[in-house]
Amino acid sequence: SNTTDGQDIAQMRDTLASLDKQISETKAGMLDNERKVRTYEAHFTELRRVSGASSVDDIIKVFIKNEEEQFSPFQHVQDIIEELEKTNEQHSALRREIDEYKQEQTSAEEAKDVKLNKLE
Repeated sequence: SNTTDGQDIAQMRDTLASLDKQISETKAGMLDNERKVRTYEAHFTELRRVSGASSVDDIIKVFIKNEEEQFSPFQHVQDIIEELEKTNEQHSALRREIDEYKQEQTSAEEAKDVKLNKLE
């Protein structure tokens, strides 16, 4: 009976130690969560101050509006770049046509000179 009582006491001490450990871990987790909540609240307060909005939905709307406004000039630059590339392609095509026309004119003049020389 003494052995059983001793084993029961040892088992209870182990259980208490395990529970104490779990309580400590839970307290540490709660403290960490409280710290995170304070950090999130501070960031939310800063977002409200910077954005001038009071609710999360309003902050999101301000953020989306700002993103759209920042994207608009970028899109405009992209459109200009595309237009410039098209203009460069058209310029190159015209340059090739001019060069072909000059070559045709040169060939036609040479043929004309050859005919005139034969007539003389």
